[in-house]
Amino acid sequence: STQNPALAWLSVLRAPISGALRSGVDADGMLTPLNATLQIGAGAVQPTEAAKPIPFSSVRTYFTYHPDTQIIDFDELSVVSKWITASTDGQAFLSGLENGVLEELVGQFKLPAFAVNPNDVYEKPINFDGAEMDFQLKLDPFNLKVGRAQLVDQGQILKIYGELAADKTGWDFSANGQMDGLNPDRLLALWPDNVGIPTRRWIFKNLLAGEL
Repeated sequence: STQNPALAWLSVLRAPISGALRSGVDADGMLTPLNATLQIGAGAVQPTEAAKPIPFSSVRTYFTYHPDTQIIDFDELSVVSKWITASTDGQAFLSGLENGVLEELVGQFKLPAFAVNPNDVYEKPINFDGAEMDFQLKLDPFNLKVGRAQLVDQGQILKIYGELAADKTGWDFSANGQMDGLNPDRLLALWPDNVGIPTRRWIFKNLLAGEL
């Protein structure tokens, strides 16, 4: 991850990695596209020692890095974990390479149906029908800004934006969201049992029907 900007994002992972890389040099001495196939075993996302590890079971990715345009095309990026199980594809635009150091990575990804259960807040994972996401990632210090995440959920659209950072004190995050519609059953399914317990209990007992 310290030798090629296309691999710099791997520096936040603590996991065994195996795979294959293929590239070359053309007649003008320029690097040709880098094709990569990576299999990442059980490990965690942990940008700093103070940040609590976010575990995953496995990650698989196939991508091509184009040095001339500084773009990474991800044909597949699959993640299996207790937090999220998903397979996505998209593009990432790299910047700041003039100084030999990746300053930021701006990505646009699409996900088909996927499941989430961050930090085991649900008894079983919550399934969504698909998503699109635009984000900016900086590695030193680690900072992930989600400018737009649009989730499709049972015919409704959930829009989220926020920020996730890690430093010597650990994780710091914030998020805001809005949804174009919701019914009581889905509200309670998405609302973790241990969050706002009195309010959740009141709604469960008293809100018999409705549509927001």
